[in-house]
Amino acid sequence: MHRFTTPLLRVTPEPAERGLSLALEGELDLATTPILEQSIEAAERDDGPVVALDLTELSFVDASGLKAILNAHRRAIRRGGRGLALLNPSGDIRRLLSLTAIDLTIEVVAPKAPAPA
Repeated sequence: MHRFTTPLLRVTPEPAERGLSLALEGELDLATTPILEQSIEAAERDDGPVVALDLTELSFVDASGLKAILNAHRRAIRRGGRGLALLNPSGDIRRLLSLTAIDLTIEVVAPKAPAPA
């Protein structure tokens, strides 16, 4: 019997200003990284450039997930784009991006703080 009956990562394409954004929900790790890679490849082939990954609902990312993100960013640049932007990462994921210096390579757009009342 399988331990998990559904994938731990859901990738949803969303229209963006200059291309396509992919919203990630769940966990991005060794087991689910192929889901992201296949989603990015399909989007690039069918819908045009992927310009952003919305990490609002992403709860975890490991080294294999970071590698997939970096590879997608490099492909976007080689195709003449500005690369990927990472939108709304959680505090833990922002810290990981900072510790690995990925935030120096890829644009990270933090969630906007609510306006004071």
